[in-house]
Amino acid sequence: MEDWRIGSLQILGPGIALTGTVATVILVVLIRSIYYHAWHSLSRFRGPSAAAMSRHWIYRVSKQPRALRVGPNELHISDVSQYKVIYSQSKPFPKDVPFYEGFKIPHTVFTEVDAGKHKERRRLLNPLFPRAGVLKLEPIIHEKTEVLMKGIRHLQDTHSINIYDAFRCPTTEIIMGFAFARSANMLEESQTTFESWFLTSFDAVARSLWKMQEWPIARKALGVLPMSAVTLIDPQIANVVKMLKPWRCCLQHYANNGSTTSHPVVFDNLSSLPHDLEVTEALDILIAGADTMASTLTAGLLNILSISGIHSKLVNAMREADMGSYSHSGTQLLDLENVAFLSACVKGSLRIGMPVPGRLPRGGGADARVFNPDRWLQPEAKHLEQYLCTFSKGARMCIGQNVAYAEVTIVMVHLFRNFDIRLPSDFCPPERKDFAMKYSKPGLPLQFSSLAEK
Repeated sequence: MEDWRIGSLQILGPGIALTGTVATVILVVLIRSIYYHAWHSLSRFRGPSAAAMSRHWIYRVSKQPRALRVGPNELHISDVSQYKVIYSQSKPFPKDVPFYEGFKIPHTVFTEVDAGKHKERRRLLNPLFPRAGVLKLEPIIHEKTEVLMKGIRHLQDTHSINIYDAFRCPTTEIIMGFAFARSANMLEESQTTFESWFLTSFDAVARSLWKMQEWPIARKALGVLPMSAVTLIDPQIANVVKMLKPWRCCLQHYANNGSTTSHPVVFDNLSSLPHDLEVTEALDILIAGADTMASTLTAGLLNILSISGIHSKLVNAMREADMGSYSHSGTQLLDLENVAFLSACVKGSLRIGMPVPGRLPRGGGADARVFNPDRWLQPEAKHLEQYLCTFSKGARMCIGQNVAYAEVTIVMVHLFRNFDIRLPSDFCPPERKDFAMKYSKPGLPLQFSSLAEK
């Protein structure tokens, strides 16, 4: 009998141990859950129940293929098939009125929230932006880029050049000529840098926009209070209104003298609109096209120069296409677009150049954060273009995307056919915010050596 009891204990021992372990784990989890939900110092704050136990819930949510509502007018989308729903042209979602009011340029093709009025405004502007219209802008893109090349040659032996500001000058000048038929001569403004009054004003406005978004009372004050009072309260907010004043003069000059340019001008297609709406529409196009393309080019150059092999491969591709000369480019945009690796670098720059704000952790494939032009050269690469959302999708897609492709392509060709470009020996990458780089001072300093001198 005694032997039987000992044998039974030996048989039951491992089972009892396992049961005890499981019970202990369950008890610990239960006590931990009660503690975090009821007694923890943050327990009085609302949130998903799973968040009280672990941070892993947010990563699980972000990886699930779904469209998650994260605010009254916001979705976090990790299911690419949902893009066709969100950007449907037959059943478009209404735009968030308070968000667009924050830009203080109402009823433009960007800020108009009424679908019918937006469609009408886009109808007026569409003739300016097809491929044929962009080809008419090609001469001014070459012209302003040549002035940039001249400025770089002037400064290359004195110090590293902040290429971000250098890019902002010609991209702004190109769009300024297109939008207002005027030039601000930003590229010739300083003999020692590429700084400009416009860039200073633009940055001041950019820093104040968040206040316009978050403080509705500030938006309303701009329309009621005199400018002197607004300036006393917050000079940054006053910059938003001050930015409008010079452009009203441009419209008046255009109305009095007509166009003296060989390329289309936005005002040509807006004559049916009231004076103020003409100005805000042209200004909207100027702001949309100035900084965005400079950021794209800066991101592209940083990656091309940083990643082993891409720089030399791009230069060789241009040389093989008979674009290796440092002399003035007579090459047409249509020819440039046929250089496969150049086109891939342009697409890669557009893919990573524009930061997109988000609430949840970023998702994506294994090389989503990698600048890899070869991804656009694979046999199956054609289907990737439907996921290139730099310009958004649907009825609200950026109207100027053809101009963007042309600018980035032409500027890249001019740079790499005229200069040997290097990162400084003491180079420190610009600060990264989430997926995007920040190019505030000192921007992206680069060293240039003219190929004409070699």
